[in-house]
Amino acid sequence: MHEDQLVRHTLPPSRQTQSRILSMSRTIPRDRQTTGAVSEESNEIAPTADVLSSSAGGSMVRFTSAPPRKQARTAKHKSSKKAKDGLLSILLNLPVELFAEIARSLKPIDILSLARTCKSFRGVLMRRSSEFIWKCAVEGLAYHLLPPPPWLDMPQYVSLVYTKSCMACGSNRLGPGYDSGAYPKFQRELVIRLCALCQPNVLIRSEDIPEDIKPLIMIAHVNISYEKGVNMNNGQYGLRDEVTRITKQFEAKKVEFSGDKEKLGAWQHAKRGAIKHCSQRNYGKLIQDISENQAKERGEIKQLFRFDPSVEKRLAELGWEHDICYVPKSLKGWVPLTKQPRKLTDRIWRNLYPKLETFLERARSERLTELPFRQQHAIISLWKNKEHDLGIRVLVLPRHAAA
Repeated sequence: MHEDQLVRHTLPPSRQTQSRILSMSRTIPRDRQTTGAVSEESNEIAPTADVLSSSAGGSMVRFTSAPPRKQARTAKHKSSKKAKDGLLSILLNLPVELFAEIARSLKPIDILSLARTCKSFRGVLMRRSSEFIWKCAVEGLAYHLLPPPPWLDMPQYVSLVYTKSCMACGSNRLGPGYDSGAYPKFQRELVIRLCALCQPNVLIRSEDIPEDIKPLIMIAHVNISYEKGVNMNNGQYGLRDEVTRITKQFEAKKVEFSGDKEKLGAWQHAKRGAIKHCSQRNYGKLIQDISENQAKERGEIKQLFRFDPSVEKRLAELGWEHDICYVPKSLKGWVPLTKQPRKLTDRIWRNLYPKLETFLERARSERLTELPFRQQHAIISLWKNKEHDLGIRVLVLPRHAAA
């Protein structure tokens, strides 16, 4: 230990022994188990030192360890997680027939939303073996839903029909250079919806498609949505993935039907017939009708979320009839409380009224502040009207002849 760190005190001889005993009894060994302050480099304690010196110049160091640092215990909400996992496992372990019956009461877009909820539902509903669940939801519709084209599976088709997002990236915007209200463009002939940036990855020019594959896929004119970095022009295009898929099938069929041109021709004829039949379906009209139906449903929901007259009636009974109109309708928190699509019961009212009372007291304070000025304005207006009427009456009174 350095000399500048020692504090020398001269003790009488009688107290030197007492000082040594006291120092030895309070000396703590410097090991890792008794330390309290952790050093960043050595992960050891940095103890504090008190120096005891004798009259002979000797000194002893008394180490005092710092109290151990407390660590906050993180609460683990295992019960809520277990309950959530339990509910999820119950839904996932339902019999397939029961799940199909539930799907009949849902719309296809509801099944799609459920599949996008979590990985567990996605793993169940996106399997090929779950296709009948989607078909059950389609059968429960009040209108006829056209079958999907050969190059779309049911989830992709439902996303195309019921949403306005890009089928490649999921974006709801046509592109960075367009307004936020411009949705990805729907290509009627190819039955696909794409944003501007996904066009080069999804579409392929007709010139780049092999000649023996062209009759087996849908090729149509596409009006390109121009965007920075998209080097494409309007013209005839097909779907790149569909070209790859049909090419593999065609090569496999040529090997399978090697030497049997009749079977290969029958397969090609069936493919051409499916493409021709698909081109005759009016998917654009279907999507337009569904879009109008969705707008109608949103309007009906808005009608449900109107100001409940029973709420106003109860507030009037409590003396708030003059203060309701002073609450701004755009005030945050007021609309969700007063526009609820459910019947107002006594239990709901007991929970609702304390929340409404806060807004109403503020509105009453504002009304009472403005009341004298409104009364003054009303009196002045009344006086002006009466003065005008009295002036007219005086002018029209006839003068009596002198007797």
